[in-house]
Amino acid sequence: MRLSNYWDSKPKKSPVVWRIKIYLFVGGLTLAILAVWYGIANWQFLKFKNFEIDGLSIFSKETLLNNIKPLLLKNYFLASLGFDNFVVWLGELDYRHPAIESIEVKRNFWERKIVFNVKEKERFGIWCQEDACQWFDQNGSFFDIAPFTEGYLVYKISGERPESETANVIKILRLLKENNITAKSIVFDERLRELEVVIPEGTKIKFNARADPEAIFLSAYEGVVKKLGWRAMKHLDLTVENRIYYQ
Repeated sequence: MRLSNYWDSKPKKSPVVWRIKIYLFVGGLTLAILAVWYGIANWQFLKFKNFEIDGLSIFSKETLLNNIKPLLLKNYFLASLGFDNFVVWLGELDYRHPAIESIEVKRNFWERKIVFNVKEKERFGIWCQEDACQWFDQNGSFFDIAPFTEGYLVYKISGERPESETANVIKILRLLKENNITAKSIVFDERLRELEVVIPEGTKIKFNARADPEAIFLSAYEGVVKKLGWRAMKHLDLTVENRIYYQ
């Protein structure tokens, strides 16, 4: 005789029980993640105690650190760990400032300190327009506010800064420096596009800022200056291509 009904001895689990288990699993996993995150955020071994900065003079240590913070703490989770946390400093630092050429970051996790080796741009000269002066480097990059200075130690240019002749002007200064020529005054004439340099010996040297100055300057220096000496000349005009005028 065949039975028409089949009886399953295993009771079926209610959907409610499955939901409870899922909720418990998700809740437990969330608590575990939060516990790990809390431990990372508060474990003192993972926190840096010291920040050392070498080579910085343009502004203070505090200013640099305040500028870097937004770059590292760029989301809520990293911000919750804190600026001094090991995890925050695992990535590369991409900090840029007009006056800084590069920053090397050394992380010493055993001594719990970070050392910044800052390489600032070289202050090659100053360009003053009306009541404002700026530092520039040997590549003609302007990067910081400069004081009004006097003396021969720093090349200081007065006059409106041109849009297209700046590179030649910087090249003129490099030629002067390479030949140990200091300057009492340097004036850029915007109308004539000429640079007038007065040296301590009293000689006035004029350059055409629209042309590459190297060839004509070296010709004048080797052919005239070394023979006569600066004190024998009041004027040295190098504004005409392939022509050297002196008096």
